[in-house]
Amino acid sequence: MRLLAVVVWLRQNLGIPLYCNDWDMGGKFDERGFRANLDPLVASKTKAGKLYCSAHCRGQAIDLSSGKMTAEEMRRWIRQHREDLPYPVRMEKDVNWLHLDVANTTTDILVEFKA
Repeated sequence: MRLLAVVVWLRQNLGIPLYCNDWDMGGKFDERGFRANLDPLVASKTKAGKLYCSAHCRGQAIDLSSGKMTAEEMRRWIRQHREDLPYPVRMEKDVNWLHLDVANTTTDILVEFKA
């Protein structure tokens, strides 16, 4: 529910379309929201003997993009409006998509990380 509240807040306040998975429209993305253990990305880690417990696997993360703003522009906007976030979030740096998750365990409203 926290992740949904953050995404709805972002969508309403940015006022632009946001896309997570786009495979149903002929796109290539299908694992940018919840990732189950049978999804190729998670299954490949398991087959390689790696433990993969990302926030995506717990329903706490989403990767977004928009044709109206770059990921960096969205990150900049979120930084500027961090005090209005409905819940504390983590945001991945230096990627060409917007990764947000609600797995923030600090007292900071916004934590940025590099994977």
